[in-house]
Formats: sequence, C-alpha cells, structure tokens
Amino acid sequence: MNEKETHECTACCPTCYACIFDMVDQQREWVGLTNEQIVDLVIKNAGFPTKLAKAIENKLKEKNGY
Repeated sequence: MNEKETHECTACCPTCYACIFDMVDQQREWVGLTNEQIVDLVIKNAGFPTKLAKAIENKLKEKNGY
C-alpha cells in the first residue's frame, strides 16, 4: 500500500487535497450596504473622500465577517 491509501486524512492533510475541496465548497454570499447605510456614511464623512472610502470599506468588512 502507498502512503495515500494508509493515512488518516485530517484538515489540510499534505498527502491529499481534501482541504482544498472543503474550502471551495464553502462559498459565502457577499452582503452589501443599504442605501440608508451609504447615505449615513456619506453624511458623516462629507468633505473627506479618503475617510469616506475607508468608512465604506470597514462597514462592508463588518457586515461580511472579515
């Protein structure tokens, strides 16, 4: 028997690709911002384009679990 036939596979086993297939199957649905959330961020960060962009980025990360 070869190593692939005798090993006990665990998460991200270097002997097989099971972990890669597990990761591919776990697709997440992206959650965007509502119009109200966008307007709120624009009002709070008016006149500061870089600050607004960062605020939007942070809000999206928060909503999507990053």
